[in-house]
Amino acid sequence: LSTKSNLELIVKVFEAKRVPLRLIGEIKNVREFHRSNFLAVKDTVRPGFTLYDYDFYFNYVVNICEKLKSLWEI
Repeated sequence: LSTKSNLELIVKVFEAKRVPLRLIGEIKNVREFHRSNFLAVKDTVRPGFTLYDYDFYFNYVVNICEKLKSLWEI
């Protein structure tokens, strides 16, 4: 994810969408905002699939975002 070509791609996508890269760093601050929508995810998971709790997935995303910190901290 944090290879030079991937970082360049992320920058281009955010520029095309006119979204500031710094918003990636704000994801960690909206944990509770999205929690209630996780119920909709649970409803779509096939039987037998191991689905972890919301915090597991949220923490995963936050950890990935931390690896991209160089994009907005210049």
